[in-house]
Amino acid sequence: MKVTIFNGTPRRNGNTAELTKCIAECLRGCDVEEVFLDGLSLSGCKNCGACQKGAMEGRCSVEDDMIPLYEKFVESDAIILASPVYMWSFTAPAVAFLTRLHALYTEDHSHNLIEGKRIALAFTMGDDEFVAAQMVNSVMFFCEYFKAEYAGTMCVPFASKDQIHRHLYQEKAKDFAAALIASF
Repeated sequence: MKVTIFNGTPRRNGNTAELTKCIAECLRGCDVEEVFLDGLSLSGCKNCGACQKGAMEGRCSVEDDMIPLYEKFVESDAIILASPVYMWSFTAPAVAFLTRLHALYTEDHSHNLIEGKRIALAFTMGDDEFVAAQMVNSVMFFCEYFKAEYAGTMCVPFASKDQIHRHLYQEKAKDFAAALIASF
């Protein structure tokens, strides 16, 4: 099983990166790749409609670092979108990534490279888990619209990198990974 973690954290050694490292360790036996979105040239969707007119099927007209990410997404059986929670939302690179996935689907339903994908979420936050509710709901609607399967969320509220590193969340990560694998 191919699992790609698209990580929206701006800190490659921060809490969210430590969490995804822990999750990846729990996905033993899977082919796991992590892509850090911060630092890439990722523009948000311009709503130009080129991807919806059939001229760019499965591709976006905006030429930036998103182009190779489409292939990684399509080749994956499961996707984990990881992000720290900033102002009750995903980080800007994670939002840009999500909006640009629309190019993998045409509104006339003739083309859908998102259908059947398992999509899970992993969040760190300096608050209670409820602050991620809007993000979870957004991705659940995304999955419903694009015919993907929402495969769960792991939230780590108030945790320090050290707490994650010392495996205080290991059982939660194991359960999260097991649920993702069991969704197949």
